[in-house]
Amino acid sequence: HNSLTGVIPPDFLQNVNMEGFEYVDASSNFLEGELPNFLPAAALDQLLFQDNHIKSLENSLCQRSEYPSGDKYCHDVLCPPGTYNLHGRLYDTDDCKVCSINPPSEYYGATTCGNAQGGVPSLSPAAPPSPPTTVETPVAGEKDILMSFYDSTSGDKWHRRDDWLTNPNHCKWFGVYCTEITSTEQVSSGVMAVSKIMLSGNNLIGTPPPELFQLPHLQELVLDDNPILFSFKGIEYATKLSMLSTSATGMVSLVGVENATTLISLFMDDNSFEGELPHELFQLTNLQELSLDDNSFSGSLPTQVGDLVNLKLLSITGNYLTGILPTEVGRLEQLVTLHLHDNSFGGSVPSTIDQLKKLSYLDLSYQTKLGDGFTGSIPPIASLRNLHKVDFSFNHLSGSLPPNFLNKANAGYLSLVDLSHNKFEGDIPPSLANTLSTIPLYTDNKFTALPQQICDLDPLFGCNGILCPIGTCNCDGRVTDVNNICNSCPWATYMGSTQCHGPPVPTNAPIETNPPLTGPTRPPITMPEGAPITTLSERDILIKLYNEMGGKDWKLSENWTRSDISFCDWHGITCVKNKESVQFLSLTHGNLQGTLPYEVYQLPNLAKLSLYNNPLKSFSFYGVEHAEYLFRIELDETQIDSVWGVQRAPSLREFTLSRNKFQTFPEEIYSLEKLHLLDLGRNNMTGTLPNDLATFPKLKYLLLSNNHLSGPLIPIPVTLRYVDLSRNLLTGTIPDGFLNVNTITIDLSRNRLSGTLPIALAKVKTLSLDISDNYITGIAAGLCDQEKWNEGFVKKYGCHALLCPPGYFAPLGRQTSKSFCSPCSENKFYGQSYCDSIMPEAGWSDYESTSFILASLLTFIFCCVICIFWCEGDNIGEDVSEDPRSAEALLLT
Repeated sequence: HNSLTGVIPPDFLQNVNMEGFEYVDASSNFLEGELPNFLPAAALDQLLFQDNHIKSLENSLCQRSEYPSGDKYCHDVLCPPGTYNLHGRLYDTDDCKVCSINPPSEYYGATTCGNAQGGVPSLSPAAPPSPPTTVETPVAGEKDILMSFYDSTSGDKWHRRDDWLTNPNHCKWFGVYCTEITSTEQVSSGVMAVSKIMLSGNNLIGTPPPELFQLPHLQELVLDDNPILFSFKGIEYATKLSMLSTSATGMVSLVGVENATTLISLFMDDNSFEGELPHELFQLTNLQELSLDDNSFSGSLPTQVGDLVNLKLLSITGNYLTGILPTEVGRLEQLVTLHLHDNSFGGSVPSTIDQLKKLSYLDLSYQTKLGDGFTGSIPPIASLRNLHKVDFSFNHLSGSLPPNFLNKANAGYLSLVDLSHNKFEGDIPPSLANTLSTIPLYTDNKFTALPQQICDLDPLFGCNGILCPIGTCNCDGRVTDVNNICNSCPWATYMGSTQCHGPPVPTNAPIETNPPLTGPTRPPITMPEGAPITTLSERDILIKLYNEMGGKDWKLSENWTRSDISFCDWHGITCVKNKESVQFLSLTHGNLQGTLPYEVYQLPNLAKLSLYNNPLKSFSFYGVEHAEYLFRIELDETQIDSVWGVQRAPSLREFTLSRNKFQTFPEEIYSLEKLHLLDLGRNNMTGTLPNDLATFPKLKYLLLSNNHLSGPLIPIPVTLRYVDLSRNLLTGTIPDGFLNVNTITIDLSRNRLSGTLPIALAKVKTLSLDISDNYITGIAAGLCDQEKWNEGFVKKYGCHALLCPPGYFAPLGRQTSKSFCSPCSENKFYGQSYCDSIMPEAGWSDYESTSFILASLLTFIFCCVICIFWCEGDNIGEDVSEDPRSAEALLLT
């Protein structure tokens, strides 16, 4: 779904690491020419190129097909010209259909009938196609539904709205795909109906109307990455809807999902779901794909998951699921992918996994977010032949590996086995060498010996390439190249150690207990008294707000208090769609002063309150307990120094307080257990970092930059995904337990941190780290080849993509594709973003740096003008030299 053009090169992806390869999707572009025979080790269903301008398939590619001849020749690669189906290729029993529209599609891989697929890139428009001999008549009533959808989601603000409302044929509207209704539906040939709506990342805002589900032939609805308030209301009328994707839309409710009975694929990743997985979800027994990654679901996985017997994909990663993994997963006999990593499951791994005969991808790693993860012995998994990836890393599994572990797996297909960071011991079964074609990961366990058959899997480094010997370690726990050897560590008592922890604690030493997750006990915070229930109408509440907060002096007050129009048209007010009720109240940069009336919190549908950049000086949360739906409050640049009363807010998830006058971390905030985002940057806070951050079980984004916080770093809670501690006074080294997460973005730049980047950071799989402008003196060996660090630049540029070495600098303190490490002899530490001899000091303020740049620029321009006038020619030079007044005028200019 982009506008990529040109031919597909024969060497496309030729250097890709098949160990980590899952699929390549270049569908719905404008690629042309021949589809080459690339990635010979990949399965054909991993290569998705439908809906392009492909005119031929390389013969050798079709020889990989299950149908290398006959009527279905190469249909599982792409449907041939003149045919189509919803997938653009043979999928299960859904073969390519003949298209009766004239002219039919001339390209391979059509998902709709006729030439509606793909299209012409906007950057190179072509002549309009010749009219078809059969009229493409859209279904009556569809246009009205789409127009309502356009209005309800602020269509005038969409990033792309090509042909919407202007082209009489709504099948030509951007993101709308139509298909021919088959004759079996007793409709004349040539009638086109909306089958797909695909508007990902298009800035849709609002609530899609329920009548959208009354499009009679709608099969796919993709609304990812749009700030919409999606509801399942009316979805029971979408009797042909097979795929729904609403990831990254901010959804908070699954009410009504049980009515989506026709769904085959449901994707709702990266939303704001909380609480237990609703049992109604598991009534959708037609589901083949269910993905709920990166939400905040908690509780156990219901046993009803076993009712979804058609599932091929189950992915619920990055949540807070606990309890045991139910044995009922063994009923999912069609399952190909089971991704449950980054949760907090515990207990034993169910042996019923061995019943999933079609399973290829099994990932139960990183279950230590809130506990020990899976414990006990690992099941043999001795019956599964189609495994491609198996990952049990970062749990507390123990005991010996079963002698028949994975013994039926296909060695030519199994590409990853990761058992690292557990407590396995005993012997590794030699028979595993017959199963594996790649090096398995056994590091950080309790193994003391390796069979020679396993060592032979690494022809370069032998046993050391599998596990570092006892008494040695490195950050990978094994030798990966000649520069990453196993270093001496007398305290490494097992093979494959990734850290050198130092001597063991003597048996007679006092035992230190870990502090509770919530940190030291704080005195309970007193709750303010609740406010009385108001009898005022919403209009009267808003008028009271206007009067008590200096409305007559507001800079922006268009239509306020006018009785002849709806208050939904007053400046800064956004109402619930099709209802006169305040949803968003945004009165920023408006010169509001005074006290917020407590009745504002009783606006029944208030979800967001934005008052930033107003001279409030103080702010009242009296009555906030009545704001049932208020999830975001923005009070940046309001000159406040207290949030007393906010502890009663029932639903607050996002709280921004930057550029104010807070001197310490507000204690009241600790009561906001639903908080996802907290911004206290650019205040005057002193003291150490708050060590009670684990109090916030849902916190993902924390911004404390540009304060005066000092002292050492503290372990970052596992829930956090983005942390900004830049421009403070933090000191000390980075502790080994600083990061215990799988994925995080963290900014530690411009502090006073020292020492070496520790090898313990290697446990983070995906890391974006800025630690420039500190006093760092080294980088632990083995950190410089991480594949998913700093947007992949670490893998590409090595250590320089973490920090420029001493004697160098770069604008970002590290190397990227646009920021290079340049010589600067006076820099003594890693990661400097400036050079005193050629750049302003890093301690300058933004204003001073900007002034320096502007002054330098003006000086440069002035010198250029002087050079031009003096050197352009004899006449100009003579004129200036002979007339002092001209030179004086020039200098003045």
